[in-house]
Amino acid sequence: RFFANVFLPVALVLLLIMFIGQAFPVAANVASIFSMILIIVLVVEAITIGKRANKLVRERFPDTDAAGAGLGFYAYSRASQPRRLRTPRPQKNIGDEV
Repeated sequence: RFFANVFLPVALVLLLIMFIGQAFPVAANVASIFSMILIIVLVVEAITIGKRANKLVRERFPDTDAAGAGLGFYAYSRASQPRRLRTPRPQKNIGDEV
C-alpha cells in the first residue's frame, strides 16, 4: 500500500478547495501548503520505491542491465495506479509470496 494510491482523490478535493478559495482565502492557503507537502511526500515515496525495485532486481537477476532510473520510474508509476486499473493486471494479491 502506497500513499500515491490515494493521490488522485486527494488532489481532486484540493483542487475543489482552491477553486472555492476565492470566497475563502484561508482555506485556499491551507490547501496550497498541504499540496506542497503532498508533492514532497510523493517524491520521497517515488525515490524509495525506485531504489527498492532496483535493489530487488539486482538481487534476483545479478547479470541484468535493466536496473536503473527507468526501472525505478516504471515501478513507481505502476505502484501509483489503483490495482484495478493497472495494465497488465497484477497476477499476485497483496501479501502473496513472489
